[in-house]
Amino acid sequence: MPTTSYHPDVLGLPFEQLVLPQLPDYEGAVQSTLVRLRTSTHGTKAVLYLHGFNDYFFQEEMARQYQEHGYRFYALDLRKYGRSWLPHQHPNNVRDLREYHPDIDAALAVLHAKGCTTVLLSGHSTGGLIAALYAQEGTQRHILEALILNSPFLAFPQGWAARHLTVPLAAAVGRLAPDLKVPGTLPTHYGASLHRQYRGEWEYNLAWKPVKVFPITTGWLRAIHTSHQRIQRGEALTLPVLGVA
Repeated sequence: MPTTSYHPDVLGLPFEQLVLPQLPDYEGAVQSTLVRLRTSTHGTKAVLYLHGFNDYFFQEEMARQYQEHGYRFYALDLRKYGRSWLPHQHPNNVRDLREYHPDIDAALAVLHAKGCTTVLLSGHSTGGLIAALYAQEGTQRHILEALILNSPFLAFPQGWAARHLTVPLAAAVGRLAPDLKVPGTLPTHYGASLHRQYRGEWEYNLAWKPVKVFPITTGWLRAIHTSHQRIQRGEALTLPVLGVA
């Protein structure tokens, strides 16, 4: 368990953050960052939130809603995202989604040490995929009481040809050349619909969550593709799952 103390978060108090050092990977030093909404209550119920791709935690109102309903709120900026992104790293770079398991293990260890015995694991988009995989394979999955999946990225939304030909081909390339950038980019209208600088209502760090998303690599595609396969082959989850499209 981390021995360092919490520090004020970029969202301002009462949000605080705790850096969780991890073992180095193929890019060097690695860390993840646990964010909590500080509370004077000491209940045993808590939620751990995982953000999506090209994302990080900034949704203050969501945290306060959980707190108002009796849950201690924690969010995890996974390695190479948001607060955890280090200068030598390529943002969002991953070659296997199981690389995030130590991040979640460390966060759950903190919650357990604080007396949280009822833990909900919540994930948005790719965070939903990561949460589902962890609930199926993670070493601390027995701690989880339920999953909350918001628009989980459990399959590629493209047509048959892309899902069955293009993605598997790119994933095969990603095995040998994981840092190869995939041509093109995702549409910008989604990001523009969120941030108040454009057409949205949210205020967040555009360096950490840019409207034009960070480049996608063949290694990232392979990580997503193989995770979809593992979800489909895996045993059915026995814990309650709330899924929202």
